[in-house]
Amino acid sequence: MNIVLLTQSDPFYMPSAIEGFIKKLNNSGRHKVVLSVITKASPFGKKERLIKKIKKTYLVFGASFLLHYLLMYVHRCFFWKSVVGEFTKAGIPIWLLSDDINSCENIKQLKKYQFDIIVIIAGNQIIKKELLDIPKYGVINVHCSLLPDYKGLMPSFWVLYNKEKQTGVSVYFLNEEIDAGPIIKQKVVKIEPSMPQSKLIRKTKQIANDLLIESLNEIEDDCVKTMENFGGSYYKFPTKENVKEFYKNGGRFF
Repeated sequence: MNIVLLTQSDPFYMPSAIEGFIKKLNNSGRHKVVLSVITKASPFGKKERLIKKIKKTYLVFGASFLLHYLLMYVHRCFFWKSVVGEFTKAGIPIWLLSDDINSCENIKQLKKYQFDIIVIIAGNQIIKKELLDIPKYGVINVHCSLLPDYKGLMPSFWVLYNKEKQTGVSVYFLNEEIDAGPIIKQKVVKIEPSMPQSKLIRKTKQIANDLLIESLNEIEDDCVKTMENFGGSYYKFPTKENVKEFYKNGGRFF
């Protein structure tokens, strides 16, 4: 299948995730990314201006959290590791999107590419019905929790906050609701004692790549058996008080 891949330019975890996905896709020999659509980074949820992001990160998560990610960002820049770089290395066309993907002009541009499905990895835009209806096989998204539980923002934080023993990864067909479409594939991920959030993020993103390839194969082979995705729980962006409680209960980010 020909794929349009929608993601964001998050410099922290996405370069490795995209690199891994492209390798697995190439190894499968069945599918091809004909266009990568990259939006501005919002690794912790909302799209905001850089200064506002830095200030909010400091106020909610504290100085050590902010410093860790600033150093990680500098390291990525020094070694030229980026989402754009991974797509460039793979020879995949890149569209740096700065506005709403659902606009009439953007949909018109997308239609120029002969694609069968849209795959979203760490997307930060809501896809509306007109765009959902364009691809032959629809739009699929990956969410790092066992849906229908832990819908919404930063599921890796909330499962650790609630001291869950396990979480998971879900691939599902996107619809107009948030994290609510029919589930295609899921895999349980055990949470190790004292596991830091950063390790959980990396682990779930690696598993997500495998599930995406399996999902694409099943969709093309017309053998998908979807699971219901009703109810469950929904979480918003953590507050400063949530983070304090997280630390108090022994939670770790790194």
